[in-house]
Amino acid sequence: MPSYGFNAISDRVELAAATGHAIISVDYRLAPEHKFPVPVEEAVYAAQWVYEQAASLGLDSNRIAVAGGNVGAAWPPLWRSRQ
Repeated sequence: MPSYGFNAISDRVELAAATGHAIISVDYRLAPEHKFPVPVEEAVYAAQWVYEQAASLGLDSNRIAVAGGNVGAAWPPLWRSRQ
């Protein structure tokens, strides 16, 4: 599988097409105005909402992917702690 960046919408579209997963991209508040853990918590909240609303959004809740370099890399432990 190719290596994907997330700098362009086309990267996300290609990743979704290649994997069959819904790809979500979260616009969260940034530091320094909003310090950790605010951005991570917002990303987790958004991902949880998408997961919970998957059926109404026409998505398979077992085929949702979250990826990223900053918050996307930091939030999995928080997600697991909320399950």
